[in-house]
Amino acid sequence: MYLTPTPATTTGAVYLALDHPFDQLATVTVSPLPSPPAVLATVSYWLGDQVAFSVSSDNEESPLRLRVPSLTGPFAALKATLDYHWGHRTFERTGSTYGEPFDGRSVVVPLPETPTITAPHSGPSDDLRFAWVCPPAADMHFFLIGTEVQWNVRGPCSVSEFKPFQLPQAIPAKRMFSAGEYRVGIAALDLPEVVENGPLKSWYGTAQESVVLR
Repeated sequence: MYLTPTPATTTGAVYLALDHPFDQLATVTVSPLPSPPAVLATVSYWLGDQVAFSVSSDNEESPLRLRVPSLTGPFAALKATLDYHWGHRTFERTGSTYGEPFDGRSVVVPLPETPTITAPHSGPSDDLRFAWVCPPAADMHFFLIGTEVQWNVRGPCSVSEFKPFQLPQAIPAKRMFSAGEYRVGIAALDLPEVVENGPLKSWYGTAQESVVLR
C-alpha cells in the first residue's frame, strides 16, 4: 500500500494492520533502584539507519513493562535498541542511556550514570569556583544562568573545574555578575560507539544546583 500526500490534501484515519501483534511482555529492571524511582524506557526498531517504529513503557517504576512484537518473518530484519532515562521528574540530576542493544526479552540494566557538580550555596562573585565529575571521555557544557547574564562554557570533562572571571570594562554592566540567585549546572555527553546499522550508543547526563551571589 502506498500513500502519496500532497499539499492540497489531508490524509488521516488510516489504519494499517500488522501481522505481528504487540503481545510479548518485556521488562526492563534498573539496578540499583534509583531515588526518586521514576524511569522511562523506549525500545526503537531500526530498519537500516531509520526508525521504523518505537514502543514505550506503560509505567515509570522499575521493572518497566513494554509490549513488544516478536522479530520473526519480515520483522526479522529489524534491529531493536533500548533507551532509558532517569531524573526527568526533578531535573536536578538526570541520566540517560541510548542505543543499548535489546533482544526483546526481560533485561537488567545499570542505573544511568549522572554527573555531579560542586558549587557554593552562596558567596562573593569574585571568589566563585565550580567543580564537576563526569566521564573523562565525555564532552561537557557548563552553564551559569541568572536574570541578566548567562555564561556557557564547553569543553572536555577532563577539564574538571571552572572559575568565572571579570569581563573587560568595555562590556556593558548588565553583562557583569551582580548579586542574586543563579542556576549552575553541567550537561555531559559521551558517544563511545556505533551500533551496527543503527544508532549511536551513547550516554547523556545533567546536574544542577543553585548559588546566591552577594
